[in-house]
Amino acid sequence: MSFCVRKAVVEDAQAVGLVHEQAWRETYTRLLPPWMFAARSAEKSAAMFRRQGCRDMLVAEAEEGVVGFCGFGRSRDEGVPASTGEVYGLYVLKRHQRRGMGKALMAGALAALAAQGFTAAFLWVLEKNHNARRFYEKNGFSPSGEVKYIPGEQIREIRYVRPLEAGGRRAEGEAARSAGADCGAAQARSVPCGQKDRENSAGLTVSVRQERPEDHEQVYALVREAFAGAEHSDGTEQDLVEALRRGRAFVPELSLVAEAGGQCAGHILFTRARVGEAEALVLAPLAVLPRFQRQGVGSALVRAGLALAQERGFSCVLVLGSEAYYSRFGFVPASRFGIATPGGLPEAHFMALRLKDAPLCGRVLFAEEFGIEG
Repeated sequence: MSFCVRKAVVEDAQAVGLVHEQAWRETYTRLLPPWMFAARSAEKSAAMFRRQGCRDMLVAEAEEGVVGFCGFGRSRDEGVPASTGEVYGLYVLKRHQRRGMGKALMAGALAALAAQGFTAAFLWVLEKNHNARRFYEKNGFSPSGEVKYIPGEQIREIRYVRPLEAGGRRAEGEAARSAGADCGAAQARSVPCGQKDRENSAGLTVSVRQERPEDHEQVYALVREAFAGAEHSDGTEQDLVEALRRGRAFVPELSLVAEAGGQCAGHILFTRARVGEAEALVLAPLAVLPRFQRQGVGSALVRAGLALAQERGFSCVLVLGSEAYYSRFGFVPASRFGIATPGGLPEAHFMALRLKDAPLCGRVLFAEEFGIEG
């Protein structure tokens, strides 16, 4: 499986928060007391990373999206020399471990610290986390002799340290290339005149922008081709898009197209909805031409749309779709928020993504064009 390591951008916050929470639980369930898990959530992690702007962070990205990350920067401990940087944390989802991602993330982080002028780096690791300790030792770290305890617990953390080599910028580039693919330095971001071009891990340059009236005919054909023969399609998705465009729930700036290979390769539509008193969006449909599928086009559309939705102050996004696919963007079953699943829809596939702190519970009021009673 190919993957790439790149600098994180703020649009990665949701995915990084999900990885942080899942990997943290995979790592520490047997090492830490239950009370330390009670107040944690992927949403809280994502909000923290969003506030920080995902600065001084690298992410590992595979076909399914972000599956690992490493944060680093100035020391957070008092009394540490100004020339010593810190690796704040390195997490890779368990199913993606032992594929070189951790090594590539660490190499990139150390190179970045060296490029910032640090001559040494340190980190803290649980004394009983033997797998992590072996990994750090293989990457040049050794115990410094300093320990600290988790407040209220007899659980020790050990400080590891290593020197850094000069020439960090060159090493950083080599570290990223060693991952097996170069996915560029930035995700698509929202800008007034459209979305920045981005070369994804498949080597395809994808540009996301707002749909224009002259795109309508091409989008109609695109959606029809994308859903032709799909298992759960009724063959009318292209007509649904046209009906939603004419409806009251349509949000023009959230009807997006992805251009790749010199043509319109994908389309995504978000329409207004309500969850109780909260203003929400429904993501439907997402369509990508078959020849451009599994190349990151759909992911680029979803990420760009979610970033725009958050900028415009919507409370959440709802979707009915593959749990395996949409969970990579931070979606979870809507029932976890107390959102009622409409009758006849499978609960596991009716999902929600919280975009801001707001009460999310009760019935969903969909655009009438969907024909769904919340």
